[in-house]
Amino acid sequence: MSSLTLILWIAGCHLAAGLVGGGAFVWRGLDRIDDSAKGASRGVRLLLWPGAAALWPIVLLWWRRAQARGGPTPARPARGMRSLRLAHAIAWTITSAALAGGLLLALDRRAAVTEPAP
Repeated sequence: MSSLTLILWIAGCHLAAGLVGGGAFVWRGLDRIDDSAKGASRGVRLLLWPGAAALWPIVLLWWRRAQARGGPTPARPARGMRSLRLAHAIAWTITSAALAGGLLLALDRRAAVTEPAP
């Protein structure tokens, strides 16, 4: 298995887990972690699904913590957003590095396959 195939396989598994985990969170867990989300329409939930799919490890952690507490997440002060912004920065850094690495690997493989004819 080539390294590019492995990267694409891992990305596909991450995407599948995100779609399943994010979907479960949006349709079942959202009401359990935030009181203001109760009664949200299907359209709102469809809009939230891509974000929940992209950040599925974080939202599933929120859901698990809310279940352990036995209720919705208490309101956080404004400084609580700092950790969320840091998590976003880390996620975007890893994603951009993975995409750049995948692109470089693809270009390297393409150059090796399409060598000029004599």
